[in-house]
Amino acid sequence: MNTPKTSPGSCPVSPAFRREDYPDAPFPDQEIYQHLGEESIRKLIRRHHRLMRTSHIGHLFGKDDQRFERIIEYTCDYFVEMLGGPKYFTGQRGEPRLGRRHRPFALTPADREAWLDFFRQALMENAIPQEIAQNLWNWVEPLSMRFLTPRIAPQQLQRMYLYTDKTGKTDD
Repeated sequence: MNTPKTSPGSCPVSPAFRREDYPDAPFPDQEIYQHLGEESIRKLIRRHHRLMRTSHIGHLFGKDDQRFERIIEYTCDYFVEMLGGPKYFTGQRGEPRLGRRHRPFALTPADREAWLDFFRQALMENAIPQEIAQNLWNWVEPLSMRFLTPRIAPQQLQRMYLYTDKTGKTDD
């Protein structure tokens, strides 16, 4: 019987987790592009990446500023397309295959939490309307679970929420 390995954070690790093992990551409403517009989406993603670059996870981007700017633009293209805009990403880079693209970075649950915290901060700083922000969050939060390397058992990962009200209830 194969027993899962243990990661540094004591979470069971296995390369055998399938997409079905993770919570659904429903694609966001394709109308978001119409509501926000391309420049607002790009502004959101640029802010998110700049927050990450100046944080404890900034090392993941390396020190080359030109490369970092290309990464931002690729990510902007991806979000524009996924939110209902032109097919910039797949037209230039092919299928997203985000799990494969992120595999070399050895992302941990703490990195995921930081990524999500900075995404939340960028949503708030850019005054993204609450309904749209929630729609985006409902996509990126479960999607972020799939990028950890090594793979972490989904049940061992903490779900993160965009909003928490004063009674402690969280969004869904």
